Amino acid sequence: MEWLNNWLKTVIIIILFASFIDLLLPSAKMHRYVKTVVSLFILLTLLTPVLQLLTKNWNVENLLNAAEKQQATAAMRMKQGNGAGGNVDSLEAILQQSDKLRAMNSAKAKQLAEQEMAVAIKQEVSREIAFDVDNVQVTATLDTNDKPNLQTIAIILKPLTITPSPTPGVATKKPIPSVKPVEIKVNIGKSSNGVQAVGAKERTPAMLEAERVVQQLLQRNWGVNNKQIEIIFLNQAEKS
Repeated sequence: MEWLNNWLKTVIIIILFASFIDLLLPSAKMHRYVKTVVSLFILLTLLTPVLQLLTKNWNVENLLNAAEKQQATAAMRMKQGNGAGGNVDSLEAILQQSDKLRAMNSAKAKQLAEQEMAVAIKQEVSREIAFDVDNVQVTATLDTNDKPNLQTIAIILKPLTITPSPTPGVATKKPIPSVKPVEIKVNIGKSSNGVQAVGAKERTPAMLEAERVVQQLLQRNWGVNNKQIEIIFLNQAEKS
């Protein structure tokens, strides 16, 4: 656009110069000749760009090569734009995969925390009461910092198993087995394997005392209330 600015400046200067000469002429007879010359000069100046285009040595091959380069550049930009869109899609896929892995890790961490708490609770309860702790199941949730929060505790108790002892009249408890991550499903009444659950009205004073001790222990050490605690007593039924 620089040539256009120079051309306009030249035209303006010539018009101003012609007006200045017209003012300096002494007689009106000279105005006609001077105006003719100045008009031709102005016309020549106006036609200068056209004359330059006509007299310039144009190279058609160079023009075609320049046009091909422009087309290639435009195509490259379009490909880059499509590539950027592909990168966005890939980024979204990576974020989705990351969310899935995070959810899987959270689930594993929750399961591990529940198992560890169940083992600890089983050991604590076994030391406090005169019943065998058959199984403990814990449900928990993880907060934003992956810290477990206890929701419910289910404990299955059964009478102590008496084993032969060197000292007569002394009962020996079996070693505490490891907690198995199984779901507790106990039905009131006799089951197919000969084990039955004791109903609330059928519990003995020893069972009620053990239940009270367990509830106080869990409230004190684990910060839960009685509504979050479920205690089930089992009796070994006679086999027919």
